[in-house]
Amino acid sequence: MNLGSKMKEFKLKVKKLKPNGRIDLPAKRNDAGHDVYATTSVELKPGERYAMPLGIAMEFPEGYVCIVTDKSGIANKYGLHSIGAIVDNCYRGEIHCILVNSSNEQVCVNKGQKIAQLIFYRCFTTNEIEYVDELSETSRNIGRFGSTGM
Repeated sequence: MNLGSKMKEFKLKVKKLKPNGRIDLPAKRNDAGHDVYATTSVELKPGERYAMPLGIAMEFPEGYVCIVTDKSGIANKYGLHSIGAIVDNCYRGEIHCILVNSSNEQVCVNKGQKIAQLIFYRCFTTNEIEYVDELSETSRNIGRFGSTGM
């Protein structure tokens, strides 16, 4: 099945490591994210982090990377974010979602609750690094935050 000329598909192999480990297919046609769920309950104080085990391991094609990222509704409603989670295609261990509570209140995460989504991207890497004294100029050059307008 082709989800559109720009969407690429592949078969995702998932190994359940915990009975409640779960990943969903995207909810709607052309959605990018695969919802994942909390395997345990936890209470997070403001600013606190927790590496939530997702109870799954995966195999996906070389040339792709998986990013564990926020569910926008959960980020908006509870201030719960996923940080620092890049899964390389050669990793076969349990996937975790590093949750951080950015709100000013304690947040309760319940076992079985949707907490994040996995998004797969084509990945390009370098095969050589060259250190140079100068870089080519561009119209932006070294313009920083706000340099293109606010």
